[in-house]
Amino acid sequence: MNFKKTIAKILLDLIPVAIGVYVGILGSNWNESQKTIEFKDRTIERIKKEIEKNKGLILEVKDYHVMVNEKIKKMPRIESPKDTISLGFWRGLRIPRLQKSAYQTAIQTGIIGEIKIDLLEKINEAYLQIDLYNQFRNTASQGLYAKDFSDTKNLNKIASFLGVTMVDLYYLENEIIEKFKTCLSEIDKTSKE
Repeated sequence: MNFKKTIAKILLDLIPVAIGVYVGILGSNWNESQKTIEFKDRTIERIKKEIEKNKGLILEVKDYHVMVNEKIKKMPRIESPKDTISLGFWRGLRIPRLQKSAYQTAIQTGIIGEIKIDLLEKINEAYLQIDLYNQFRNTASQGLYAKDFSDTKNLNKIASFLGVTMVDLYYLENEIIEKFKTCLSEIDKTSKE
């Protein structure tokens, strides 16, 4: 009989401890969940700011790219060294390097997996465009630097290269701005939910 009473007393003493441990674990899990939600929200806000900054960088140079294309289209062909051309409008390619550090941080920390799938798709589409833009920037720069500026015979080829580059850039910049707008709209929609 004493043995049964002892076991019952031990079990009765363990129940509050077990409940306390269980409630403590639930509280800890809830606390961690709240921290994850806060970190995810801060990450999305950083991604939003990064996309807005990249959009601003493109908008700063977009009109310049259109103007360069128009000027190149109107330039006369160079037939001899005597032909002079005015390149007073030229200020370089001016293709900015778009940033993606907030996105990379989200991937590296694993928080990207906490973002709703609809929003994540829009973010991925925007950053794919950033990759394409940065690759285009590198290719255009390398293509221009490879040209021989010392020979006037090459100036028509250089002008053609720049014209094609500016046209391609025009379409790429329009496409990326639309992807940015869609992504930013999805971020705003998601943050209101």
